[in-house]
Amino acid sequence: MNYAKKEPLPFELIHKKVCEYLGLDFELLFDKSNKRDIVYGRYLFYYFSKKYGHSNKAISNHVNRTVVGVYKGYRHLKDWLDVDKKVMRDVANLDSILSDIYDKQKVITLQQLLDVVCEFSGINQKFIKGKKSTSRVLRYRALFVAIAKENGFKYAQIGKFLNRKDSCVLKLKNKMIKRTGFIDKLESIRWRVEELKK
Repeated sequence: MNYAKKEPLPFELIHKKVCEYLGLDFELLFDKSNKRDIVYGRYLFYYFSKKYGHSNKAISNHVNRTVVGVYKGYRHLKDWLDVDKKVMRDVANLDSILSDIYDKQKVITLQQLLDVVCEFSGINQKFIKGKKSTSRVLRYRALFVAIAKENGFKYAQIGKFLNRKDSCVLKLKNKMIKRTGFIDKLESIRWRVEELKK
């Protein structure tokens, strides 16, 4: 079955949990301070942000630091994990807190997304997955592609699901997105998908 990847945990949530666990002031974590406990908290933030789905570049943009600085902080914490029992304990405790939240995230399938689009449009699934190409069917097929891409699916997965080449899927989305009303319909479907994830 085609599943999307889970969304990364929000930075704000990781930030909050690290600060609560260490008893740090929320605003001080990304301050320019070099105090040991603040630097330790910052490194924990880098470690868990990376572990729960964020890239070094996304983390560096969020904390307003260089990518190299984020990577070095992450490596320092990984090195400390091998030798420091306090770090091991802190990482294990924070990991259990964050993994509980991460595991509760719902993962959505392409079939569920297709169900939402079909319910919204009133078009039968066999038309969206089939060969029929009226302008209305094409419009909702493109909406399905756009919403699936937003939810972490690759064009190859979407193409396989729709029995089409992934290049055709991309062209369809790019062509239809310029049409009037496409973005409004996409917003309505986004809202329904968010309700489904809850």
